[in-house]
Amino acid sequence: MKNKIIQDSKKLKYPKWKSFFDILTFIGLIFIIAKIIVFIITKVTGNEIGFLSGSIIYSFLPLLLMIIGAIGTDILSKKYK
Repeated sequence: MKNKIIQDSKKLKYPKWKSFFDILTFIGLIFIIAKIIVFIITKVTGNEIGFLSGSIIYSFLPLLLMIIGAIGTDILSKKYK
């Protein structure tokens, strides 16, 4: 308990950058959820969305956003003043 209070009282060195990477991770998560929803809709209705099929950006962008955001958050959450 004492160590938790000491850790909570420390101030982060780069709080704005940490929140930026948190938001980046959240945006990646939203993109992945949207991708799953679009995938389900296309399978149920049988329609195909032309601009989304085969695009490399559409395939890897959400994953890259989440990985970059998670790494940045992890690194910056350990740096205190």
